[in-house]
Amino acid sequence: MAPLRTPFPSLRSLGRIPRALLVPALTIAAAASVVSAASWGMSRVLRRTRAGEPRLEDLTPGARALIEGMLEFTGDHGSAALRAQLALARERVYPEGGPEVWLSVDEPAGAALPLAVPHRYTFPVSARFISDGVPMRARLDIEEGRLDILLLEPDPEAGGAASFSAPIPWPVRADVTYSIDTADPRSLRD
Repeated sequence: MAPLRTPFPSLRSLGRIPRALLVPALTIAAAASVVSAASWGMSRVLRRTRAGEPRLEDLTPGARALIEGMLEFTGDHGSAALRAQLALARERVYPEGGPEVWLSVDEPAGAALPLAVPHRYTFPVSARFISDGVPMRARLDIEEGRLDILLLEPDPEAGGAASFSAPIPWPVRADVTYSIDTADPRSLRD
């Protein structure tokens, strides 16, 4: 059997491997790459999946006011559709809790729910506030054109602690600073 003729030295060594071993080895390598790609794709789904069944509750007034402020800060990025959804939004509460507020927006009876475009993105307005002495940042994730998650995290730009206890006390609207996520410092507004 003649060796493979290739300008790549690493591929020349493949010519010395018997075909009976080469085919299974390539099959195993291909299967491993498929499994790797599938697990990478599922990681996003699993990250958003929580143990236990959630229960739906009314959205707390503090969370609703924070989201309203974020959506009213700009007229762009699907904010009109998202404001219409917020009127119908409820909170999905999971047994183990967590720092995020998972939102549920059901289709109104006999009417189409306005969807934001693009269908998957992080709304570009952040809300910054102090909660129990910890500088916090809130961001809003949109999934399939619907309000999905209000993410709460210590604000790294303001020296927020690496951890905090959930649930947090909601700020009053006057204590929140909204900003469009951009490099322009003029995007800040209280």
